[in-house]
Amino acid sequence: MAALLEDLAGVPFQVGLANGLWSVACINDKIVTIRLNTRNKEVPWLGLRLDVSGYRALAPQGVFWDLELDTRLPNNRWPVLQENQAFRPDWAGGLGLYIACDRSALVPGAGHPEWANTHLYTNWRPEVGIARYLSVVSTLLRYATVPT
Repeated sequence: MAALLEDLAGVPFQVGLANGLWSVACINDKIVTIRLNTRNKEVPWLGLRLDVSGYRALAPQGVFWDLELDTRLPNNRWPVLQENQAFRPDWAGGLGLYIACDRSALVPGAGHPEWANTHLYTNWRPEVGIARYLSVVSTLLRYATVPT
């Protein structure tokens, strides 16, 4: 938890916060819930719930979250990317994002552990911390359709 709090106070996270890209909605033990700016007038914010167990050594594992109902966002409300599977609601039993900085995508035998070395623009970087994960998701959201 100390490492997470340090990263939330750090420059990379604070820059995203100052630029209106994200904000912390809730911190509860090993779970952090973030509000992400979608840049969509009809759905301006999406929740992202991150399991940060083992943080920084392990990448977070995220899932889109309904901030009002405090539950996983239904599949039909997940953002959709054309020609990109990053926001697959079926990945990891619906509890992870299909991106190189998500813990579920890096699990040997179930995911793609090689992504840690081959996806250099989207991989988990412990030295950057949680802002790395959030910036990857925020960038992808720029190109996504967000259902209302």
